[in-house]
Amino acid sequence: MTDRGSPCVVLLGLREDQHEAVEHVLTHHRLAAAAVPPGANAPQLLGWATPDSHAAFDCICEAGPGPLSVAELARRLDWDEPRADQALHYLARQRVIRFDGDCCHPLPSA
Repeated sequence: MTDRGSPCVVLLGLREDQHEAVEHVLTHHRLAAAAVPPGANAPQLLGWATPDSHAAFDCICEAGPGPLSVAELARRLDWDEPRADQALHYLARQRVIRFDGDCCHPLPSA
């Protein structure tokens, strides 16, 4: 999991032409990033990520700024807890979510 002080990057205002270029580079290097396109309220996951990681990221963002536990994520996605935990570990290693105790939060995007 990432530490509270770990650096994270959220790409704000990424235009469509930039989105494609950034997606390509991130995927090539097996990295991921959170991006918020102009006019969007929620971040998107760009780059290299499993389908489970995408689903977990979307669920965390839909849940809002409050904490979401592994158990709650598993319940919302109808997964078992080890599956939810694995997806969250991936997202934390990519630094597109942050952990506070046993709960995760989306990165601030404003």
